[in-house]
Amino acid sequence: MGSSLYERVFESDQIAQHASTIAKENRKRRAKPKLQSASDRGRHATYTGWEQQHITSFTNIKESIYSSLAFFDPTAGNVELQVDASKFGLGTTISRNGKPISFASRSLNSTDQNYSQIDKELSAILFGCVHFHQYHYGQKFTVVSDHKPLQVVVYRPLSKSSSILQRMLLRIQPYDLIIAFCPGKAIPVADALSRLSLPEELKPL
Repeated sequence: MGSSLYERVFESDQIAQHASTIAKENRKRRAKPKLQSASDRGRHATYTGWEQQHITSFTNIKESIYSSLAFFDPTAGNVELQVDASKFGLGTTISRNGKPISFASRSLNSTDQNYSQIDKELSAILFGCVHFHQYHYGQKFTVVSDHKPLQVVVYRPLSKSSSILQRMLLRIQPYDLIIAFCPGKAIPVADALSRLSLPEELKPL
């Protein structure tokens, strides 16, 4: 007898989760050659099916990611917030001394998708600040973005910004942050998280 609807949906969700992890690892393969074979086997599974060897490869990749995570030490400083915005979502990761601590992402609703790119990029900063509030509130930290105009927008008078930007700028004022520019290829995790977003509305089974 064929698999139930629940089993098919669960398997599809596993493959989607696997594809998301592979996307994050694409830019790390040179730094960690041992992940190359596991990533290749996992990528093959996306198109041919989900078997035990693919589950094993996926588990190995997740363990490699977990081993690179850092525990948060509020006294250590050097906190960095990487953010990015795509057409459909926002992505952010917080790290210390180059080691990631936590990740977050969210989808943009139909209204947010109509914002200009600079509005979306500032929205990504606001999302990261609020989501990781307990990590960096009360201390100086760096926000890394691939949108260079933000370095001007954040520090110029509020009256020179649009009403949308003004509202977001007022909300990030309590945070002691420094905006730093970095090319998108140097922040691959935030970039991947912003692009791998769920649809605004999920249909019930």
